[in-house]
Parts: sequence; C-alpha cells; structure tokens
Amino acid sequence: MTPAGLAGVLNTNSNGADGLDKPRAAASQAAPAPGDAAPAAAPSQPAAADTNSSQPVAVDTNSSRPVAADTNSGQAVAADTNSSQPVAANEPAPDGDFEIALEVARKERTNRLYVVAAQLLESILKTNAPPEMQRLALFELGLVMEENEQLAKAQQIWSQYVHSYPNDATVPEVLLRQGLLYRKIGADAFAVAKFYAVMSSALKLKQENLAYYKKLVVRAQTEIADTYYLDAKFDEARTFSTASSRAAMGRQTGSSWNGN
Repeated sequence: MTPAGLAGVLNTNSNGADGLDKPRAAASQAAPAPGDAAPAAAPSQPAAADTNSSQPVAVDTNSSRPVAADTNSGQAVAADTNSSQPVAANEPAPDGDFEIALEVARKERTNRLYVVAAQLLESILKTNAPPEMQRLALFELGLVMEENEQLAKAQQIWSQYVHSYPNDATVPEVLLRQGLLYRKIGADAFAVAKFYAVMSSALKLKQENLAYYKKLVVRAQTEIADTYYLDAKFDEARTFSTASSRAAMGRQTGSSWNGN
C-alpha cells in the first residue's frame, strides 16, 4: 500500500473515533461528577399572582373565604356567589326623598309632561314608601292618567284607590271623577251609579269638611241631571235639577246640606 493510501485509511479511522467520542463527551458533561450535589427540583408551590396583569382573575365560587380584588388589574373580578359573608341589604329611602319625588311629579303634571310624572309616581308606588305617601302617589297618578286622556287606566287607578282607602276623605271626589269618566265614554248608567255613590259615601265620612261634602253632593246631583238630559230623560233630569238647586240654596243659607 502506498503512503498516500495508508494516510487515507488512518485519517478515516481517526474521524470515526472522533464521531464516537463526541456523544460520550456530551454524556460525561451532562452527568454529575462524583461528589457533586444533584440539581434542585422545581418548586411545587403555585407562583404568586401577578397583581399588575391585565388578564381576568379566576375566582373560586365555591369558597367561603373572601377573595381579594386585583387592584391593579384592568379586568373585572367575578363575585364569590357562594360566599358565606353577609350581604348588606338595601336601606329604605328617607321619607324626604319620596316627598321630593312627589312634588316633582306634580310639577311635571302641571307642565303636561305626563310620561315623566307617571314614571316618578310609579317608582314611589314600587318602593317601601310610607302608606300615606303611597296614597298620595296613587291619587296623583289617577290625575295624570285623566289629564293625559288615558281614561281606561284612570278608571282602573280610581277603582284601586277606592278599594285601598274606602274610608279616606277623598273617596267622594274620586267617585265623582269615576262618574264623569263613565259618562265621557258613553256608559251613562254606570255614571249615574257613581254619582249616587258620591252622595251616599259623603254621609259616612266625618263632618270636619262638611262644606266640602255639601259642595260635592250638589255637584253629583247636577251631574245626574245633566246625564238624564243627555239621555232625553227630561222628567228625571228636571227632578235632580230642582234638587241640586235647592241643595245649593241650602248650602248658601247654612241649612241642611241635603236640601231638606
């Protein structure tokens, strides 16, 4: 064999040895030397939450412990729905708030802003307002519906009012309003019945506002006469027209309010 060929063979064997030695060298570098300590294992504890993260924070909804809010996060934190901590109840609104709302509703009705007035009054009726405030709001709501020509709703509210406050001093006036609404829609028989109810209910109430009740009775008798005239019942109309005139004269002279 020539020297050049022998050199080629030796060079090939040398490269093969180098190729086999490289994995062994890598293995010897990776393996710990005798006496060296083993590398520490990764900690098993969870990493601390990143309070500056903008990602939403997961909340354990079954936990009874309060969850701290991520004050630096831009995302909302879900509430703990199963928390055993007490929840503060809604406190009743002060009576002054109801009075202000009622006064604003009255002004809105005066300005013919009926929708706004109705919304304010209905909000009072849906709250824990005192009974007297509830009564005033219901009465005002009836006026709003009347003036806004929502006759069916007005009639419904007045019926509810009489049912809820049968002994209130405003009942004769409400009955009179009901009679006028019935006559407006052509239900004259119901109208007359309500006008009669004005007179009977006025007799049951206290006498502090006697002059006011006398005036209502005269008005009811006049409305009965007018209703009979509209129905061409002239004899009945004449009778009640005379009675209302006598009652009016009695009211002016201070005699009995029922015209006797």
